[in-house]
Amino acid sequence: MNYKSLIDDGELPFNRYSYGNLHDLTKEELHLCILVEVICTHFDAANVIGVFGMVLGAPMLSTRTKPGGAIAGTSLASEICRELLDVRVHRRLPTLVGFFSIRVRYVTHIGAFVGRWVPWIAVPIMAYDLVAIEMKVILRYNALVRQEDRINDATVGTLG
Repeated sequence: MNYKSLIDDGELPFNRYSYGNLHDLTKEELHLCILVEVICTHFDAANVIGVFGMVLGAPMLSTRTKPGGAIAGTSLASEICRELLDVRVHRRLPTLVGFFSIRVRYVTHIGAFVGRWVPWIAVPIMAYDLVAIEMKVILRYNALVRQEDRINDATVGTLG
């Protein structure tokens, strides 16, 4: 695809852009087009693992009545890991539970330990994806637009 913007040929009004076969785009529409394209080209097996890890780790299955203060439900990851790794240990192993109010809980079951860590392993994968996608979008966007329409990252200066 030809990413060259038509900013200097006089065909488009001031601060209007072309991207591929799309013409007369505002800077916001251009950013959205680039974002969609980068997202579509970015995702691979590692990204799918991250998404599945987050979904599998969500407490969406009903379970027994739990004591006050416990999070209702259990995750598919926890159920599968408890079944596959049905091993008790004599030592209490730390896990994280919750999302908005994270708490440490201890378990003595290897399956529960592994199941509770599945979504926490997926979090950095997803965080990396979000940062990588937006960096690619900003760099491509800044290469296509006029100086006054560029996105400035205040933490490290102008990116493009």
